[in-house]
Amino acid sequence: MKKLLAITVVGLLFVLIDSINPTKVEAISLKDLNKKRLEEEKNMGFFERLINKYKKHKRKKEYCAEESSYAKTDFAAKKIYKACMDD
Repeated sequence: MKKLLAITVVGLLFVLIDSINPTKVEAISLKDLNKKRLEEEKNMGFFERLINKYKKHKRKKEYCAEESSYAKTDFAAKKIYKACMDD
C-alpha cells in the first residue's frame, strides 16, 4: 500500500513540475529547413563550401554503396550504384 502511495505521489510531483515549466515543441517545415540550410551555405567561406560539398558527396557515396550491396550480381550492383550516384 505504501508503494502505491509513493508511486502516485511521485507521479503527481512530475505532473506538477511539468505544468509549472511547460516545454513547447514546434514542428519545422521542410521549406523552412531548406531555407535555413541555404542561408548557412551562403554564409560559408570558399573552403568551408568545398568541405561541405565533399562531405555531402561522401555521404551519398556511402548510401549508394549500401543500396547496391543488396544486389544479387556484381553487374546489377554496378548499375544500381551508378543510377544512385547520377541522381
